[in-house]
Amino acid sequence: EALLKAGSDRSIRTMQVVESWGAWFPRKRPVMADVFAAADMFTDKVLRFRGVPEDKIVTTGHPGLDRYAGNTKVRREDERQHLGIDDGRVLVYFGQRADPPNTLDDSTTLRWVIQSLQRDDRLIFSRHPRDDGDYADLFERANGRMISTDWSSDRLLSVADVCLTRY
Repeated sequence: EALLKAGSDRSIRTMQVVESWGAWFPRKRPVMADVFAAADMFTDKVLRFRGVPEDKIVTTGHPGLDRYAGNTKVRREDERQHLGIDDGRVLVYFGQRADPPNTLDDSTTLRWVIQSLQRDDRLIFSRHPRDDGDYADLFERANGRMISTDWSSDRLLSVADVCLTRY
């Protein structure tokens, strides 16, 4: 915000890179960038909704995420078949490291997700690398709707209908 103000005060053209959640907070001062570089179409839509004029937004993409655009329907069907998934909805819960007292632990939010599962839903729990919690009792409550896999996040994204996390 300070750099935008300094640029504005000196008539220097400014740009704000808008990605993920970090730049989506109310401005303390009414200074806006001359142009906004949105990482994706969703961010573009949020910027428009928040009042940024269309001609000030450039959707640039994000090199770290754009590779997922290659997740084709064929790959999705192959990966789902590999996991034994038919037509049910697949929820992937990406666990996070506990950060008390600021966040709930995975056992609390994972329990909520399991309680919300519909009859044909399948759930994949992707554990955080530093999570050593015991979730066996929770998984039993899923009544056989859990899928166990050690797949990477990008591979899980190819089968997911809904992605969840608590952080």
